[in-house]
Amino acid sequence: MSGEIHQLDALRFLERVQERDLARTRRWIADAERREAERLHGEQARPPAPDWLIELGIGSGRAPVYVLLRTTQRPLLLFS
Repeated sequence: MSGEIHQLDALRFLERVQERDLARTRRWIADAERREAERLHGEQARPPAPDWLIELGIGSGRAPVYVLLRTTQRPLLLFS
């Protein structure tokens, strides 16, 4: 009889531990799903790439040097 009680106590303890572990795993899954949803939302909400960029020169005045167009491979030289 005493051995059966100890076994039953051990099984109930194991059940509590596994329920706690399952709850933690479910939280991890929910966190991962939330992060994935945020990542997808960020990708969908991202503005389109600009059609052009201005590259500034080096120095304190930093005059524009190039205009980079998305449609061309080579930058357009503004100043030399």
